[in-house]
Amino acid sequence: MGGNKIVENEMEVFKSRTLMKKAIEALNLNVQYFSEANPYDIDLYGKSPIIVTLIDVDSSLGVSKMKIQKLSNSKFKLYLNKKNLGVYEFNKILNVSTIGKITIRLNANFVFPDNNNVLVNIVPIDRIIEANLEKLDVSLLNQKSTVLKLAFQETIIARGKDILRQLHHEYLLSSLVDKNIEASNTLKFIDERLGLITSELQQVERDVQNYKSKEGFTDLSSEANLFLEKVKEADLKLNEASIRLNVLDNLEKSIQSPSSNLNGLFSLIEDPILFRLLGQLEELEVQKQKLDKTVQPSNPQYQVVLNQINSVKQSIRENINNQKRTILITKNTIVKSNSALETSIKQIPKKEREFISIKRQQEIKESLYLLLLQKKEETAISYASTVADSRLIDEAFVNPTPIKPKPVVLYTLALLFGIVIPLLIVNLKTALNDKVVTRAELESFIKNLPISGEISLKPKSIGGPLLDFSGNQFIHEQFRMLRSNLKFLTRSEGSNVLLLTSNISGEGKSFISLNVAACIASYGKRVLLINADLRKPKLHEYLGVDNTIGFVNFLIGEETLLKVIRNTSHDHFDFISCGPIPPNPSELLENTKLNELISEARTLYDYIIFDCPPVGLVSDALNIANFCDTTLFVVRSEYTPKIVLPTVLNLFKEKKFPSMSVVFNGTKGMNGYYGYGYGYGYGYGYGENFFGKKKKS
Repeated sequence: MGGNKIVENEMEVFKSRTLMKKAIEALNLNVQYFSEANPYDIDLYGKSPIIVTLIDVDSSLGVSKMKIQKLSNSKFKLYLNKKNLGVYEFNKILNVSTIGKITIRLNANFVFPDNNNVLVNIVPIDRIIEANLEKLDVSLLNQKSTVLKLAFQETIIARGKDILRQLHHEYLLSSLVDKNIEASNTLKFIDERLGLITSELQQVERDVQNYKSKEGFTDLSSEANLFLEKVKEADLKLNEASIRLNVLDNLEKSIQSPSSNLNGLFSLIEDPILFRLLGQLEELEVQKQKLDKTVQPSNPQYQVVLNQINSVKQSIRENINNQKRTILITKNTIVKSNSALETSIKQIPKKEREFISIKRQQEIKESLYLLLLQKKEETAISYASTVADSRLIDEAFVNPTPIKPKPVVLYTLALLFGIVIPLLIVNLKTALNDKVVTRAELESFIKNLPISGEISLKPKSIGGPLLDFSGNQFIHEQFRMLRSNLKFLTRSEGSNVLLLTSNISGEGKSFISLNVAACIASYGKRVLLINADLRKPKLHEYLGVDNTIGFVNFLIGEETLLKVIRNTSHDHFDFISCGPIPPNPSELLENTKLNELISEARTLYDYIIFDCPPVGLVSDALNIANFCDTTLFVVRSEYTPKIVLPTVLNLFKEKKFPSMSVVFNGTKGMNGYYGYGYGYGYGYGYGENFFGKKKKS
């Protein structure tokens, strides 16, 4: 890239919207063709079986999506935005609503897909311009060269190459147009002068003929011809000086305007210094025009260019004034020389003197006319032989290594989405979850408070809440493990009194009480389960017994112990229901009848189990705790709020309940095996119906 242009300016030209628009229009890139496919449609750039030509389209509309379904070689069905518009003929002008006038013709070089459908998107050209400019990169090959490197990111190789070629082609055309405009303006200026001189010359030639006819004059004498030749030479120099002054005057007027228009004047400038200054001014004006579109006049960069323009204009004015002074001095010298000739001419006879005067004007006009013809011919030759200042060094080629996506980025994303993000999601979910979920979470809150057992979610195959402990499913073994652990928690020999409670309602306290009692009874131990929840009793519903009399009737002295005891369907397992709900449960539990009941029951049963209301809601459990040996505090996975667990720990530290431990209810087993660190590796003999298959030892 050479000439007088600044390379940085040409980089901006390549990245301009104007040049990109010309390339897009030449390649019809705002009409896109696709073949239907899953999961993505296939781009048919350069191999579409149809060609859509836009004749009169509203460019302000959004993207129009058409589907062309070929019916035959002459007809097709047209869909616009999934709406069937009907059947049309190829090669006919169509007036499509919301689009405008278009034609659709077959491209014999390519065939339709198997489904005979081609998708066509008509995209606003401004949107295509913006998208392509983002993909285009223009840079210097190196800082010391004037070679530009154009790069374009594109998934369709053919389209990327075509865009780069067309951009360069449009750039060359634009450069040639600029040069031709300058030459054209010069020709226009010369033609205007020629028209004026031609008219004047014709008038002078008529004057010569008229004088000869009127005066009967034939020709000048040899002496008169000699004078005429001398005067003619001086007059020619005067005319040349006048033309130069005229060009300088026009140039001076041009640079006075805010945006200098120098077209047509470059080729008439002979002074090399002035020519160079005008080239600098033109380059600065181009920079200013580009800045006008992007920054405010107060911008420092804009002010720098403006100051440079003013400085160059001042240098041009000084150069013009210097040339004018030189030309005027030359003209004065010629005029003085002509004065001597004028004196000599006066000595010639009158007729010859008058004829010389007329002939002199003719010679001046002819010389000026020939000079202008010469300039016109030179400019016309320059116009015809105009070549661009740049040339293509290498054709567009494809980078052998894909730019996007980069393998490192792919591997990083795979690692991110495969490992890191799932871990973050799990941690975030855990952090945002206000419920205790895992045993590890529970242990982190309750510290030294022991966990006597874990009970998983009841299998759907088991119907009611009361389990049949003749079975060998996983949940049965969990209750058996809990029963075994109770041996280490009881503090007295003989009968043992157990209290079961929780912090809030719904943690499965009654379910645990019911099945702990049933599990112990399955070993032949005599068990009495007492529903001590005097506010919302449920155990009688689980066991299928009535609640007409029970614990409350004994406490108020209406019935004896043996009267309120009910047998269950399990051997060795008896039950005392709540009875009628009293108005004052807490006061009722504080009387001496509770101690009397426990003392009498110890003589009849090995285990007495109290199902008490939640301790976080009422104090009933604390009243009963004074008469108990062991406490099981129920916490439910994914239900019990973490915020209540410190309260549970405080109850343990303050010894509000005797021999306190936690039962973790509602946990999720792993394929039917424990996996909770009991230390015994249980996993055999629990039954095919629950595990699916036995664990290999």
